[in-house]
Amino acid sequence: MNKYKFWNVLFKLFPIRFGLFIINLLVMTNVFAQSDDYKSVDSLTTDSYFRKDWSTLNKTGKLALQSGIDYYYLRMRLGIASYEQRNYAIAEKHFRKALLFNQYDVNAQSYLAGSLLESFRLTEAGHVFNRSTPTAKQFIPIRKGFRLSAIHSDFGMITRNGNRALQFKTLAGESAVYGQQRVYGGSRIFDAGAFLQLRPNLMYYIGYQLIDTKVTDRFAYIETFMKRDSTAVFDWGSAHYYEVDTLQKTIDFEHLINQKSVYMQAQWSPSSRLSLTAGGQLIRIRQTNTYAEQSTYQAIDTAYYITATDSVAMFTLDLNRMVFQQDTTTHLDWATSIKANYTFGKLEALAGFNFSSLNGNKIKQYTLGFCYLPFGNKDLYNQTEVIALDNSSTTNIILKEIVGIKLLSPVWFEIRLLMGNIDRYSDQGAYIVYNSPELVHLRIEPTIFVIVSKHLWLQLSYKYQKAESFYYSAIPNLTQLSENSINNQSYSIIGGIKWIM
Repeated sequence: MNKYKFWNVLFKLFPIRFGLFIINLLVMTNVFAQSDDYKSVDSLTTDSYFRKDWSTLNKTGKLALQSGIDYYYLRMRLGIASYEQRNYAIAEKHFRKALLFNQYDVNAQSYLAGSLLESFRLTEAGHVFNRSTPTAKQFIPIRKGFRLSAIHSDFGMITRNGNRALQFKTLAGESAVYGQQRVYGGSRIFDAGAFLQLRPNLMYYIGYQLIDTKVTDRFAYIETFMKRDSTAVFDWGSAHYYEVDTLQKTIDFEHLINQKSVYMQAQWSPSSRLSLTAGGQLIRIRQTNTYAEQSTYQAIDTAYYITATDSVAMFTLDLNRMVFQQDTTTHLDWATSIKANYTFGKLEALAGFNFSSLNGNKIKQYTLGFCYLPFGNKDLYNQTEVIALDNSSTTNIILKEIVGIKLLSPVWFEIRLLMGNIDRYSDQGAYIVYNSPELVHLRIEPTIFVIVSKHLWLQLSYKYQKAESFYYSAIPNLTQLSENSINNQSYSIIGGIKWIM
């Protein structure tokens, strides 16, 4: 019988059964093929695993996953290979997949928590710890319950250049009558705080900050006085004649701004990918100030002297003069922040909102950004944020860039860059607040971190800041003051120490 006729007869006699037969035959053939591939993959990856040939293991496993082969032991071997190569983001991905095959597996749970800890995601690791089996918890270096996690202290000083005390000609302006300026000098900074673990996935920080800044209030003004011009002598006595003269003067008053603040922050992870952070700072500012007021006084001197009666007639003239008064003011500023971080492998997305009251202004702040780990670990990282600062009347856009790199085994270098109008900006979850009257446009902050031991961390920061400061001069019609600005730079060095419990 012709073979084509044979198949036609089969289809006519058993159309449904024959179709099912062919499908089952193809499925079985594929299963056997997969079974052979599975045995080959399992053998190769097992061999690479015991030889600790992580590169070969990763290549073999990647090809297996691309061909549709996926099972618990393959994911665990690939996760451990990535973990040993310090690619914790990829290791995390494989351990998560392994837990899909067996959600109670001790090894997958402990390795997943370890990957998060190595990526410095402490509260996310705490969430994994909470969900792990009692056996797995024994292998995760997280302690249960409330405890003091770490303490830190920072000391620093700020020097300023460019914001110099202006001379009379510049400060008094075009009218050459009056000007005033507040000159900011050096600052001392002290900061200390404690990190508390309330639960494995809930961390709390409370800190105290003290900043003392020297300031000088400088005034340029015209001092008027009555000057004897001439004296005429007569038989009956003498007559005295006067004129009004002026003198250009500058005067300085030294002051201190004392800023004390309390900062609190809570970080909570409701899942192993998401962390929520809320922070707030209450700032008490006490400062002494000098104010200038114009007043009138009466100048009196001899007009005539009459010899016969030995009597004197007096001459009076109303003149203006500047009177300086000092007072002390105290006010409260505050800033709050809420932020969410969600991790997708090597990429971490972040969004935040700040609301604050600084220098009498209500500020809203919106943040979007991301952090990228090209090697899957903190050996190299880049964080970019775009901030919209709503200052009631205007909206400023600020760009924040952070790049960090591991130089040596215990040493990291990080540089932070802020560009834009940073006036009244709250940074790092409202931990750093720009509430100075200076208008900051650029800030560059390189920092060195040194891990001396598992308990002791050291850091040293250098900060360069470019800003504008302001002075005020009387305009020609003398009805108001005009605002003028000068550029200045500040430099700060801050050293810190952190003790890990």
